Amino acid sequence: MGILVLFVSLIFMTILSTEEKFNRLGLNDRRVKIYLYLLENIEASAYRIHQDLKFPKATVYNDLLYLLDKQLVTKWKKNNKLYFTAEAIRHQKVLLEEKMAIIESLIPDLNELRKKRYQSPEVKIYTGKEGIKTVFDNMLEQLKRTHSKQRYIFSHPEITDQLPNFIRGWAKEKEKLGVFTYSIVPEGIGASSKLPEVYSSNYLREVKTMPPGYMFEISVSLDGDQLTFFVVEKGNLYAITIESVIVSRMFKQLFTFVWDQLPKSREVK
Repeated sequence: MGILVLFVSLIFMTILSTEEKFNRLGLNDRRVKIYLYLLENIEASAYRIHQDLKFPKATVYNDLLYLLDKQLVTKWKKNNKLYFTAEAIRHQKVLLEEKMAIIESLIPDLNELRKKRYQSPEVKIYTGKEGIKTVFDNMLEQLKRTHSKQRYIFSHPEITDQLPNFIRGWAKEKEKLGVFTYSIVPEGIGASSKLPEVYSSNYLREVKTMPPGYMFEISVSLDGDQLTFFVVEKGNLYAITIESVIVSRMFKQLFTFVWDQLPKSREVK
């Protein structure tokens, strides 16, 4: 008798463990019992399940619909009466493996879409000389992060003359990255700058000048996906940054259009 009791206890523990595992799949105890009942009885109608398990008829039917939706059971008719059969767990494993294979095949496409997705622009404002330095540091990080090898700027000495030593050091760090700069400057204004070298062409910079009728007073720089407006107004310095793939792409197109209309004005030194 003791051995029989132990055997029954082990079976009971096994059933409890199985139910607990089903619970982790999102099935409540009642649905687990219905599923196990169908496994044991091969097939059954909703009415027979209601009678044998003593669950309300409407509840049994709703649970069967849920199990159908999860593809844990199938339904079919015999003598114009609806019967339900439990699907083997092995079948569920095959379905899951097929779905996982589809997901795995989609991952490269999803990653590519993520790279190309259009996000709402992230706009920030920085003020004062320390704020401007922060922006320049962020520009370097953008160039590194996006692996960009070209930058595009409308450059005015009004901003560079505020931080000549810092700009010289920054330019050296940019050169280490091998980034080529396309620069458009107001005609005749670069020579009076504290940094005349940044307004001349060299092996990592080509400079073109804007005719007098199209002068500008601020600097605009595109570095990676970051577009920056530098402004000096009544002695106050500030910068507005916009980080956006679609905005940067549009600016690059406009810059390239203007660039192509301008004659080459400086010889590479």
